[in-house]
Formats: sequence, C-alpha cells, structure tokens
Amino acid sequence: MPTLRLLLSDSLGFLRRHIAAVLFLVLVIYVPIELLLSALPFDDEQVLKSLGRAFRMQRLLETFVGVICTMALAHLVLADHEQRALPVRDSLWLAASRWRASIGTQFLLGFLYLGALLALVLPLFFVWIATFFTIPLVALRELAGSSAIKASWALVRGRWWAVFRLVSLLTLVQLTIVVVVAVPTGLLPDLYLLDVLSSLLIDVSGTLFTVAAVKLMFHLEKHPVAVAPDPVLSIQPV
Repeated sequence: MPTLRLLLSDSLGFLRRHIAAVLFLVLVIYVPIELLLSALPFDDEQVLKSLGRAFRMQRLLETFVGVICTMALAHLVLADHEQRALPVRDSLWLAASRWRASIGTQFLLGFLYLGALLALVLPLFFVWIATFFTIPLVALRELAGSSAIKASWALVRGRWWAVFRLVSLLTLVQLTIVVVVAVPTGLLPDLYLLDVLSSLLIDVSGTLFTVAAVKLMFHLEKHPVAVAPDPVLSIQPV
C-alpha cells in the first residue's frame, strides 16, 4: 500500500504535467455549475432552508454534470499512467460515452448509502470505502451498476482498514485545502464573481483528491490480495 506522502507526490506530479488540461476540464464543467449555484436565492430569515436547497441542487448537479469531469480526469490519469498522449477533448468524449452508465450506478450507490445510513453510521463508512472506486471503474473498466460496485469491493476486500486510513487522510488534506481557500475569500466583500471564483478554486483543488483516488485504484489493481476460495463440502463417507 502506498504511503500518503508518495500518493500525494505522485498526484501533484501529474497535476503539474497536465495543469492546462485539468484547468480546462474544471472550467468547462464547473463554471456553469458554480454560476447556477451562486444565482440561487438565499433567504436570511430561513437560513437552514436555503442551505438545504443549495445542498440538494449541488448534489444534483454533481451527479449529472460533475461526474463527467471526474471520469474525464480519470481517463487523463490512465493515459499518463500508460505513458500515452490523450487530448483533453478525447477525455471528455470518453467520459460522455460512459455518462448513462455513471448515472445509473450513482443512483444504485445512493440506495446503498441510504440503507447503510438507516442501519447505523458504521455500516455507512464500510459501504463508502467498499464502493470508493466505483465511478473510476465505470469510467475506465467498462463496468456499470452492481458489477462496478462488486469490482470496487473486490479491490478493497482484505485491506479495508488500509484503504480507509489512506482515504481518510486524503479527505483531511482536501478539507485543509478547502479551509485555506475559503477563509481568505470569506473575508472579502460579498460579491457574485468572488463567490464563483472561490468555488472554482475549491473545484480545482478537488482534482488532487480525484487523481489520488484513481492512482490508488491502479495500485490496488496491480497488487491484488489473494482471497482464499470458499470451502467445498465433501459428501464422501468418513
């Protein structure tokens, strides 16, 4: 299992080599999203209701539109991993070709997460890690639905705690970056364009998490864990 330092170093190296392509993907996909989110009305007298509406809209846009950026970025990481050139336009085309599969898979994941949440918090964490690589598998391995979910679990099986530790550390790094970006912009005047710019900076920083996740998936695929076969019942007389 790679260390957090090695994974981040490898991911940052990818971003340095392909920063123009990554920025293009984020701008093409997330500028419309952030413009729509920033244009939502906010009622100061009903803060929770307004925040809830914004959160639901964000999740909806991420599900239907943001996933294209995630899958296109995964294709760029794969091309870099295989040391071949892939124009950013082709990465978007490949992502779009898997869009329908990603939508159905995300809805299936949503039902799984809901079931785990209704059970207990711990099962939700278990399901989250077990299905962590589902969307990259949809994008890169021509899988969809339950087959992508099973493939993700097969990668995690036998090393759940190790994957959980790495993903948790990556999440903390991402949250730290978000705070570093959001706090200074929060001190600036409340302007529409500044809000959009701040959100775009957070979206750009989020690509580090996506790249690291795909690279971690490659590592797990390259180093599978041997799983003992199920025992076969014998019917021979003793």
